[in-house]
Amino acid sequence: MIAPNMSSFTTGDGVKLAYRVDDFTDPWREAGTPVLMLHAAMGRYRRWYGWIPVIARQHPTISLELRGHG
Repeated sequence: MIAPNMSSFTTGDGVKLAYRVDDFTDPWREAGTPVLMLHAAMGRYRRWYGWIPVIARQHPTISLELRGHG
């Protein structure tokens, strides 16, 4: 089951992967280059909870659940 604030996509081989986009940039300023947050093995996207608010003030962040995790 995907959490309400998550989106998902299906890979070519049928695996459903969840991701989350956070963007806290000021709407009147140009956002920086998006940052992809990848967790290590046996981790989850939630590993980045402490960093996402800080980074997402300057750059939109994309947190991805890797295959077999989360």
